[in-house]
Amino acid sequence: MSNKLFISVDSPMVNQIMNTDERIKSLITHIGDIEFPLRENFYESLIRSINGQLLSVKVADIIHFRLVNLLGAQDVTPNSVAQLSNDALREIGISERKVSYIRDLTDKILREELILEELSQKEDQEVLDILTSIKGIGEWTAEMFLLFSLGRKDVLALKDIGLQRGAKWLYQLESNQAGLEKLKEKSEHWKPYRTIPSIYLWEVVTRNYIHDYENISELTGT
Repeated sequence: MSNKLFISVDSPMVNQIMNTDERIKSLITHIGDIEFPLRENFYESLIRSINGQLLSVKVADIIHFRLVNLLGAQDVTPNSVAQLSNDALREIGISERKVSYIRDLTDKILREELILEELSQKEDQEVLDILTSIKGIGEWTAEMFLLFSLGRKDVLALKDIGLQRGAKWLYQLESNQAGLEKLKEKSEHWKPYRTIPSIYLWEVVTRNYIHDYENISELTGT
């Protein structure tokens, strides 16, 4: 497995997505190629997603930065996190409920009830089933793992607020709920490469297009 996910606008996969409608085509064409590193530390990736539940990306990043600093020279591993007290975790901004989720995940790995390295060999649905059976890991967290750790090509996290906001802006809809319905509608057309529109719709939010531009036409100047 490559340690990066690279999306080229010249690839057949991207062309298939662009052919589904003009708005997603305009967005992808404007942004161009995208590359980002995959999270190779599977445990850290899950901890990061658990801590990021119901938080903005900025706040989640701050909490993760604090965790890394708290561990000092140690990597974020089950053994290193197991040595931290609950109070220490709460003091860096992790809620009591999420601390319990982290403890449960950590214990399962240390007892070898869950072997994260084996997940890369499994099909998407099997990975989702295994992860969502763990306390505190819901569908969204498992989908983030599929995409940002395993680099799977067909991930569309319908419950993700960022994706809903991106769809709302791109398709000029009235609400995030309408954005969700649009994602459901487009989902079948985007298979089996739903990761591609997911990444570009997140970029709409990350690059602040939703605030800086009224619509895709204003963004692209067309």
